[in-house]
Amino acid sequence: MKHQEQVLPVAIFSFKHPTHRQPDYYERYFHSKKIVHFDFVLLQLNQLKWQNFARKANPVAAALLPCMRYAQDERVDVKLTSLRLLAQLGLSADPSGIVDEFIGTYLVLSSEEEQSFRTALKLLAPQEQEIIMTHIGSYREQGRAEGKAEGKAEGKAEGRVEEARVLVLRQLTRRFGTLNVHTTRSIESLSQEQLETLAEDLLDFIKIEELGDWLDEVKPT
Repeated sequence: MKHQEQVLPVAIFSFKHPTHRQPDYYERYFHSKKIVHFDFVLLQLNQLKWQNFARKANPVAAALLPCMRYAQDERVDVKLTSLRLLAQLGLSADPSGIVDEFIGTYLVLSSEEEQSFRTALKLLAPQEQEIIMTHIGSYREQGRAEGKAEGKAEGKAEGRVEEARVLVLRQLTRRFGTLNVHTTRSIESLSQEQLETLAEDLLDFIKIEELGDWLDEVKPT
C-alpha cells in the first residue's frame, strides 16, 4: 500500500428487511471449492435501537436514524429527532434539499403522520423551528404556499383551528410532558369548538389519565 496504513473494511447495511443478523463476511465458491473469503466489520442499521443514538452529537448517526429499528408508532418521533439533531449540530443548510430527500427516502410518513409531524414541529421553540425549516426543502416550499393562501377564508378558518390545536398541545405538554402519538392524534381530530372546551377543562386535570377519559367521552365532529 502506498501509505503503509492498515485498512479496516466496514459494510453499512441500510435495508429494512431482513431484520435478522447478517453475516460479517463474504464468500464465493467455484463448485465445492472456496475461492474467496472476505471479512468486514458489519454495521446493520435495523439491528440498532434508534433511541440509543438520539442524543449522539454525530451528523452521520442523526441522518441514519430513520434506517434504525423503531416501532410503528415512533415514526414521527424518529423523523423529528433526526432533524432536530442535525439542526442542533449547527450544520449549514443544504439548498439542494438533499437532507430532506435522504431522510424522506428511508422514512416516508403517511398524510396523517405528516400532520402529526407538523404539529410537533410547531411546538418547538421558534428559533429551533426556523433552523429545522432551513434543512427541509419540502416544508420550506409548503410554508411559502401556505403564506400565499393566508388571505383566503378557508385558510383563515383552518388557521384558527390549527392555532387552537397548537395552544392546547403546548399547554398539555407543559403540564404532563411529551404526549404519546395516540393522544396527539386524538387531539388533532377535534373540532375548534372541542379544542376551545378542552383548553378550559385541562386546567382542572391533575393526572394525564383525566385527559384520556375526556377524549374517550368526546367524539370528534
